[in-house]
Amino acid sequence: MRSKRKPIREQEREAREIVDEMNEEEPFEFDRIDVIAMIIAGYQVIMPFVLAGAGIMFLSYLLFWVWLR
Repeated sequence: MRSKRKPIREQEREAREIVDEMNEEEPFEFDRIDVIAMIIAGYQVIMPFVLAGAGIMFLSYLLFWVWLR
């Protein structure tokens, strides 16, 4: 026999209610590890653009140096 399963919307609603109850009891606060993780994530997002810009500047410097030599 098939077991009776709750619809996904009902499961989602129950999960949201549980999370809301937990947040009312103890609101979420950022601790040191969370802040460090956010800094690392921001670094990972920004660093490729910084390296690409530095690479373009270096290549343009080399090309102009050779061209104006």
